[in-house]
Amino acid sequence: EKILASPNDTSLLVQRKNYFLKRKQLEAAQIDIEYLFQLDSLNYNRTFDLASTYFSLAESGKPEYYNKALNVLNVSRVTEKADLPSLLMRAKLYYIFKMYEFSLTDLNNALRINKYVAEAYFYKGLNFKEMGDVEAATPQFQTTVEQDPEYGPAYEQLAFIYASNNDPLAELYFDNALSVDSSSVSLWYNKGKYYQDNGQLS
Repeated sequence: EKILASPNDTSLLVQRKNYFLKRKQLEAAQIDIEYLFQLDSLNYNRTFDLASTYFSLAESGKPEYYNKALNVLNVSRVTEKADLPSLLMRAKLYYIFKMYEFSLTDLNNALRINKYVAEAYFYKGLNFKEMGDVEAATPQFQTTVEQDPEYGPAYEQLAFIYASNNDPLAELYFDNALSVDSSSVSLWYNKGKYYQDNGQLS
């Protein structure tokens, strides 16, 4: 009712946007966030909010929003500000779109801001792996779990790498990944497939 009376009151729009986000009503929040961005498209926080919402929508099953998120972040004011959250998000988007060199540039810049961010090392590893450089990818995944021992996906990537070399360390990394998330069906399957490939059928 207040917004109907004052449709351009940004403080009210922000309150309603936060209300929707807290309840994970992304489509409802999107309407307010897009309008806030329209009212002040030069505001960095509005730019980042819009990109974050598009990214969340994409992850919720609407992949067409990945491109929208990247378009929002590919503006000069984001590059000039170069803060950690925007660099990490854009690096993930570049990775999704197979723009590996751009992704690595943003990840390296993110690590210059904070060298302890496990997620940045993980995505560096993914980029190197997709580029065919497993030798460069391996230490990135190892650094990921050094920075965050609960980072299960990095253990799984290490398990894949060691399994491809028939190295029994693969089993240890599968176990580490399962200790972080024992509810992952794909992890149980991949560990079972590793045993099968190595003749451990029982």
